Amino acid sequence: MSSAAGTNMSNKVQVLFDLFQISHALTPSKNFGCLFNLSCANLLHEAKTNPSKFSFCDRTKRLTFKYQIPEITTKILDPEASNKKLSLSGLTAIVDIFTTWGLVQHPISQIQGRRFGVSLQLDTDLYSSGLQEEGLNAGDHIDVEVGVSKVGRIMGFTTAEIRNSETGQVICTGRHTKYMPADKITELALGRFLPLTKILSSFLLMPSTLRLSNASKKLTTGSKKEQNMRSLKKEKILVWKDIDANFSQATFLVESLHLNEGGKLHGGVSVMLMERIGNQYLAKNHSKFNWCLKSLNTSYLSSADISALLYVEVAEFNEVKELSECITTIKIKRKKSEKYVTVTEGILKWSNLINNAHIVSKY
Repeated sequence: MSSAAGTNMSNKVQVLFDLFQISHALTPSKNFGCLFNLSCANLLHEAKTNPSKFSFCDRTKRLTFKYQIPEITTKILDPEASNKKLSLSGLTAIVDIFTTWGLVQHPISQIQGRRFGVSLQLDTDLYSSGLQEEGLNAGDHIDVEVGVSKVGRIMGFTTAEIRNSETGQVICTGRHTKYMPADKITELALGRFLPLTKILSSFLLMPSTLRLSNASKKLTTGSKKEQNMRSLKKEKILVWKDIDANFSQATFLVESLHLNEGGKLHGGVSVMLMERIGNQYLAKNHSKFNWCLKSLNTSYLSSADISALLYVEVAEFNEVKELSECITTIKIKRKKSEKYVTVTEGILKWSNLINNAHIVSKY
């Protein structure tokens, strides 16, 4: 690799680290990313202690994140389930988080600014290596490779590929589209004036930085992180406020742990709620089959704030290929004035593992 390429690689990763620090200083410490060890605080800590986990390939123009799956992440969907494999919705949440960072660090042409934006569309596909027996367990290592396909004036397009670090097998692929409206202040703060913004953020983080320095040995052993994760494990993360007897309609109350760094409902929560009610619906109404979610197409239509009551429903069920596959349409709504507004709509394709012993994705 040429020296120019090496410099470019280090600059890309350094910008990412700077953005971790700035976001950590300006956003709540407790949010949905904590359950994946992917909050701004977690990422900043990893950047300082294990910078080699983040890399940029100048040839492919793609970022790679090395990531170990926490135990709690495999239990979010259903803490009582005997199968503690990471589900497709969990992988989708990981794709959501890493593609967002890949997009934010990518400067917008001409103005060289950066924006966060909001999700419009998030699609993921599970490969055969991600299915049940061959799926991911807590503690497994994966490589998340992120590419920015295009960044326009108000839209950003990314792709992602998740591989097993040991075998190199592709587990999941994803495509993420975000709406990125013009915001001159953010563009300048995260673009031309990024060094100044970083300095200002370091002052905001000063008290916590001093505490981290004084307790560096404890942080190295992970004791503080383990304490935080133990406290999170005690919380019920995805619990229905109410659900009907047919498991086709449920209500869900948004709490602080379900939010993203911007204070809105995290996209990962939406996809996990959809897989959860889909699992329960299929177990209730088609229990003789062993269903596994293999494809998820999610449209984000509006946001939801803390304390919002969400209405989750299985809007449609279609059998295909003589019950070797089925498709469910699931909607998440919230009440606004006297009307119901759709927050998220998903098309979920399930595969019956009894009839499909060996499933290979078309990709």
